[in-house]
Amino acid sequence: MELAKAGSFAAVAEKLELSVPSVWQQVRALEKAFDCGLVHTEGRRLVFTDRGQLLLNMAAPLVKGFDELVQTFSEPTEQAQKQLSLAAPNMTLTNELPRPLDRFRQEHPDVELRLIDRGSAACIELVEKGEVDMAVAGRLDDSPLPALRTERLTRYPFMFICRNDHGLADAARLSLKTIARHPFVIPGAGTNARRRFDEVFTAAGLRAGLQVVMEVNTKELLLDCVQMGFGVAVVSMSPVAMKRFAGNGRGQIVFHDLSRLFGHENIELFVRRARFQPPHEKTFCDLLLEACAAP
Repeated sequence: MELAKAGSFAAVAEKLELSVPSVWQQVRALEKAFDCGLVHTEGRRLVFTDRGQLLLNMAAPLVKGFDELVQTFSEPTEQAQKQLSLAAPNMTLTNELPRPLDRFRQEHPDVELRLIDRGSAACIELVEKGEVDMAVAGRLDDSPLPALRTERLTRYPFMFICRNDHGLADAARLSLKTIARHPFVIPGAGTNARRRFDEVFTAAGLRAGLQVVMEVNTKELLLDCVQMGFGVAVVSMSPVAMKRFAGNGRGQIVFHDLSRLFGHENIELFVRRARFQPPHEKTFCDLLLEACAAP
């Protein structure tokens, strides 16, 4: 870890108050233990090999977790474990999380809650950096994240959304070519919904010809724009959100399941590996899993 930060054996030796040969010996001992090269020099630069970088990525959360454990254990008991920070997209915060959050507040009134509204990618990054305790966010695949432990909570189908007076509102079966003829309100760049939107239409050879009338940063604004008649949309939606928007005076909005064409967005709980998890955090995770499992 220190070698990656400092960039040279001499700098590490100075920081740790060791000799340069001692640092070299520790690295060589690791290379011998794992039977592979971890670092090499290119001129004056110290470069990690692929295996060395992999070991660094895997060790980082372990080291960070141990440092946090020491810090937490050193705090007075009455001051420790009194906060819970959670990052999630705004639609998740307002639709899926109120019930577990309310129950948690009732069971742990002494814990200070800090909720952060970010897009899914930003939420995951906050957990990786240790800036929040956990996140509830969406992903399109199940690729492993070395620094994080994940647990599937639910998944959202991708839906075609239009007004109930739109020509496709009563369509029995929609095709990509059919919906591609209409103007779109699309989610912002970098979001999971935008990525899947671009992937599917590009694979079908239809992306370049789409008429995009508006690009928005939140699903709530996207639904407002569809309701006002700016265009149609394709995004992942939770059943709770669809029920809410269909029953709060926005009955003009119609949802058609397009998961056979666009698939689903996985909604997962993210926490850092090798990190001490206080009892109140475990309680919230259990409440969250229970809420997501309920019909």
